[in-house]
Parts: sequence; C-alpha cells; structure tokens
Amino acid sequence: NLPIFYLSLIYFLFSYTLFFISNSWNIFTDHGLEGHKKAIEVFFLAITFYNFGYYAFYSIIKKNKNSLKLFEIDKDFELLLLGILTVLGVIIFYYVIDLSKFINGIQQIKYPLLYFSYGVLVLYIFNNKEKISLYLKVLLFILILIPIYFDIIAGAFFTPFISLFITLTFYIFLRKKITALNILSMTVLLMIFILIIPIKRDYRNATWKVTKINFIDKTLIYKSELFKNLNKFDFADDFNKRTIRRIFHSYESLIIVSSKTPNEVDFWRGESYKILASKIIPRIFWKNKPSDELGNAFGKRYGIISEVNHSTSWNMPVLNEFYVNYGLKGVMIGMFLMGLLFRFLSTYFSIQSNNNIEKIVSYYLIIPLFFLESHLSLLFGAVFQSYIFLLIFFILYKKVFKYLKII
Repeated sequence: NLPIFYLSLIYFLFSYTLFFISNSWNIFTDHGLEGHKKAIEVFFLAITFYNFGYYAFYSIIKKNKNSLKLFEIDKDFELLLLGILTVLGVIIFYYVIDLSKFINGIQQIKYPLLYFSYGVLVLYIFNNKEKISLYLKVLLFILILIPIYFDIIAGAFFTPFISLFITLTFYIFLRKKITALNILSMTVLLMIFILIIPIKRDYRNATWKVTKINFIDKTLIYKSELFKNLNKFDFADDFNKRTIRRIFHSYESLIIVSSKTPNEVDFWRGESYKILASKIIPRIFWKNKPSDELGNAFGKRYGIISEVNHSTSWNMPVLNEFYVNYGLKGVMIGMFLMGLLFRFLSTYFSIQSNNNIEKIVSYYLIIPLFFLESHLSLLFGAVFQSYIFLLIFFILYKKVFKYLKII
C-alpha cells in the first residue's frame, strides 16, 4: 500500500513531539505550562482518533484499484521518452520562458508535470537498472536536479526538499525494501534541509529585492550565505533557535490556538472549509477565481500577523484547523475521518503493476498529502484536477506519438 499514513506519523513525530526528545523546551519560553498541557492533551487525543480511523476499517478497506488498460506502458522506451520530454518541457516553459507570465493559471500544472516526469524517469531506471549504463543514469539524475536547482536559487526551500524526498521514497516503494543506503540518503537529505533553512531570510533579502540578477549571481550568493551560516552555526544562537522553532511550527501553533480558542478567539465553525468548493475549477478556466489567503487570515485572527500585512502566511496544520473550527469535537471527528481517508487512499490507489502510468500519478499526487502542515483546502485543493489532468496528458501523449510512429 501507499505509505502515506506512516509518513504522516513521521511528520507528527518531527513537528509535534521531537522537541520532547531533543530537549528544546527553552525555545518555547513565551508559552506557559498550561498552554503546553492543553496542546499536548489535544495532540494525543488527535493522534489516538487518527490511528483509530486508519485501523478501524482495516478488514473492510483492502481492495486495490484496478487501473485501466488505457494507462498501460507498452515498452520501457516509452517511459524514457515521456520522462525526458516532460522534464525538458517543464524546464523550458517554466524556468526559461516562464509561461505563467503570459497565461493565467498555467502555473497550477507545473509541479504535477514535474513530479510526473520524476516518477516516469525513476520507474524507467528501476525497470532497467541492470541494463542501462551509468552514464544514462547520471544524465537522468541531472535532468531531475535541474528544476530543483532552479527552485533553490529562486528562493524556494521546502519544494526542492519534498521533490527529492518523494522521489527517493518512490524508488524505495518500488523496491519494497529499505536498505542502509536508503536510510543514509534520507538522513543526509534531512540534515541538508535543516542546514539550509537558516539562510532563507538573508538569501531572499539579497535576491528578491534586486531587479536584474542572473542565476550565476544567485548561485554565488547562495553559496556565500550557506558557508557563512555553516561557519557560525550554533544551536544556542537566537537565529538558529528560530530555525528549530520553525521545524516545530505545528506544535507551537497548536499551543496558540488551543490557548486562545474560544476564550479570546471564537471558533470559526467551518469558515476555513468554504473555499474548498472553488478548488474544483482550475484557475486557467476561471480568471477571477478566489485566491486561497487563509494562511494570512489565520495569522491575523490569532495576532501573529498585523492587520496591514496582506502578504505573509501563517501555516495552519490540518489538526490545528480542526480545533480552530470546532474545538475538541472537531479534532476527534476530523482526525478519525483523516485516518479513514488515508486508509482508503493508501489501499485503493496502490496500483500493483509497474507498467501502468497510474502507479506514478497516484504516488506523486497522494504521498505529498502526508505533510499535514497546511490547511485542508490548500493541501487537497488541486489533487483531483491534477490526477485527471495527468491521466489525460498521458493518453494524448500516446495518441500523438503513435500517430507520428515514434512509439
């Protein structure tokens, strides 16, 4: 089955409970003991109902989806061709030309296409690991790294990390076996992520406020900021305390919302879920589609963001959002339903055949849902449309290339 539930438990460990083990209590000195006590009670209630929702229907929800023959891959060469052309297309049209400046809403399909190309290339490597040369493996790996490099120098930090993380876990998923090298790779990736978080603010200040700056200059600035941070890295330093605090954002925001709601801030009674209805229609077909600005709204409601600030976002994790809307009742029912939903997704969308494109689509669109740090509408908003789009994209690809007699 898709490992979405188990990955989500890792998210809960790192974001809500790891500070217990890492002795990081001094980071939360501005929150009293009562605030911690309330947040911990809410969290353990949530995790209990989440596990109950996932395991309660274990014997009922166990049927895998039978993918259509329409999505079958006839030859491994199709994977290679599709993966290379798709990733090159994304590089050209999003990183070189940047179509989003000319076509409204086109940005929405950038990452589904990018993740799709990664999955296709990884599946090709896996299916032919004994046949293909080292040079081809290196070339394909470079193709995967190019968009990640461009995202990094554009100032993105979480997106490049999650791209590599999902790609690595997909390869492990295909092997159905975790090796010591896999664990080492995950650990190195996590350490790199922790080390680069502190430079985010300084790097963005140095590059975002400059109108004309090329990617070489951005690379040199990034290198300079990174080495500057490594030379002075100290967990006791206030700057790096903010970094560690960012890692535990989910827990700290739970302290804040459980302490202030409903005594200072009323329950929102489902207000944050209303925008979900508008998510069904892609922005490319709805020019004036409402923007999801709930991150900003959450921050203002709890006094984290000033009323005049309209650009900063304060992430509201799914668990915390349940409490914000309906209190403990919302946490119990909401987390139970999340567990039930993840049981369904992990089972039903676990495609068995390695020669079916839906295996890639389901993994790369469903697995990112494990990171429950965003509010519900942002997390789930575009999954259904992206799923349908990628399957249609694959069908069109096959028809065009068969017509041209390329495959």
